[in-house]
Amino acid sequence: MSVVWTTTSDGPVAPPTSTAVFLADHDGVLDSYGVELGISGLDVTPQEVSATITVTAPDGSTLTATLVLPEGWLDCSTWSEEGAVWLSAPPPGGGTEQSGKSVLDPALGWSVGPEYTYTVDLEMDGEHYVGTGTWPSGTTQEDTLSVTLSWEPALPGWDGERTGDTGN
Repeated sequence: MSVVWTTTSDGPVAPPTSTAVFLADHDGVLDSYGVELGISGLDVTPQEVSATITVTAPDGSTLTATLVLPEGWLDCSTWSEEGAVWLSAPPPGGGTEQSGKSVLDPALGWSVGPEYTYTVDLEMDGEHYVGTGTWPSGTTQEDTLSVTLSWEPALPGWDGERTGDTGN
């Protein structure tokens, strides 16, 4: 069985959206609960994807995390919508949340208050993209952990029609 998916109104389809999570304000202490990259609205779900996120502090010091797809992501349609991808990594240093103590290395001297720059290096199906955003000013109003990203080049967006085999 094949299907054609069209929008309910004429006009352009929204471009892909993406957010990254790395830093968190835990009651005034800079922390990380884990690292995530979520993208939706792509033209297709990528079959090969990898990414790193580097956070740069105002003093130029950095932390980098390598993100991976959850096991079975591409094989399980219940985990993923077409044109979406989600990658994750544990908190920096492999730590876990501790009451009142950050998992970030105190030697970094990082604190809540200044702006931190996120740079995402993304490889999807052989194409390279760079996403950027800032924390905390670039977070969404609904989620103070998620930084909205801008991409160069632009991520490949859905054109409003999707034709494919449903497998039925």
